[in-house]
Amino acid sequence: MPSQSPTAAPSLREAFLAGYAAVGGPPEWAAHLTDVVIPCESGWDTDPFGYHLGLAQFAPDTWARAARPGADWRDAWEQGWAVGNWVGPLGVDPAGSGGWLNCW
Repeated sequence: MPSQSPTAAPSLREAFLAGYAAVGGPPEWAAHLTDVVIPCESGWDTDPFGYHLGLAQFAPDTWARAARPGADWRDAWEQGWAVGNWVGPLGVDPAGSGGWLNCW
């Protein structure tokens, strides 16, 4: 059942942040991502209905570029890793058109 609360269960948030840190996501954006972006994008629902994937609502082609090969987009740690990779090593502006423009 989809989560109705914009607040993550501690285990989801912790898993997301652990994945984000593991890939070297910019620490200055971690709280904003978990407190603003993820609640706006998915309401912390790991499997929201629709075209976009997971907590951060990746487009499938973006997920393919940002995530680790074979990563499950429903896994909070993998979502954190992909977000961290997208805004860290891959250098995408999280507030721009390649990021989360409407939720940043």
